[in-house]
Amino acid sequence: MNDKFPRTADLREADLPDWNIGLNFPAASLSVQRLDELLTFLSRVAADTDQEFIIGEWVLERGISEDLAFIGSEVRQESVQFLREQLGITP
Repeated sequence: MNDKFPRTADLREADLPDWNIGLNFPAASLSVQRLDELLTFLSRVAADTDQEFIIGEWVLERGISEDLAFIGSEVRQESVQFLREQLGITP
């Protein structure tokens, strides 16, 4: 996914238009350690860029992607546990 949207009238001068960049991979390839490393990396990038990341999953039966967690500059433990459960990643 690489969808860069045009500027809209509601954006302030310093605002950037939305730009959806996706990284797609099967969740089955993640271990608990790799998921934790990924979340730590995303939170650091979120802090550096003041942008939030959304982790989602593709729901084949419904033909949509479902947002599971929003990762900002701090990763909440509840989000980590929820992601582990939803993605079937167990210690």
